[in-house]
Amino acid sequence: MSTAVPAVPAAWAAAPVAAAAPATRAQPGGDFSLGGPASLASLGPAERLTERLWLRAPEAADLPALHEFHADPATHRYNPAGCLHALADMEAELERWLLHWQHHGFGYWLVCRRERPQEVLGVGGIMRKRIDGQQAMNLHFRFRPQAWGQGYAAETSCAALALAFEQLHEAEVLSVVRPANQPARRTLERAGLRLIGAWGDVPGQAASLIYEMNEGCYLEQRAAGHCCKPRDR
Repeated sequence: MSTAVPAVPAAWAAAPVAAAAPATRAQPGGDFSLGGPASLASLGPAERLTERLWLRAPEAADLPALHEFHADPATHRYNPAGCLHALADMEAELERWLLHWQHHGFGYWLVCRRERPQEVLGVGGIMRKRIDGQQAMNLHFRFRPQAWGQGYAAETSCAALALAFEQLHEAEVLSVVRPANQPARRTLERAGLRLIGAWGDVPGQAASLIYEMNEGCYLEQRAAGHCCKPRDR
């Protein structure tokens, strides 16, 4: 794998939130473990580098790439609402993401490989969302099928947890998953989240499961060296 920092196309250089983009980028070959010299926490919310990934704030121009995989039924296998067939539905979803970035200064990222920044693998990160009647910080990820099974969702989730607890100082992060979605459940558990309850958000179907990571647990796991361990590759 190339370790070069991606050359960012001009259209991607500006984040939707004026103050969110960092002045400098992390240098290749740095220590990307939590708390290291090139820690994820040292980068701004709109752009972050992990060992293999470049995470960046979305833009309106990303609509075609996002619709391509959100319209694929395979990416919504466990979603009772199904995939986003209509471009207008994806456009409305992207607009919600952009508004969240504008209002809060963070949100879901587009996920790209560091050596192939023009190729969108998926989307993931944290956003404020109502869960079981309460306002919460929601961890979400969705990837195109070609990116499955390579640990990208766990790597993205760990970057999101670092942002939530080390920069935003959140008390907890939640994630809602359908009970049959074993791949997503394993990803959440690999990132250190634990199952804490269920939520009947889909009438007539089995309750969704709620996973949680709180600040105390995150700090304990990080101190013990167990937080956000990447899968063996």
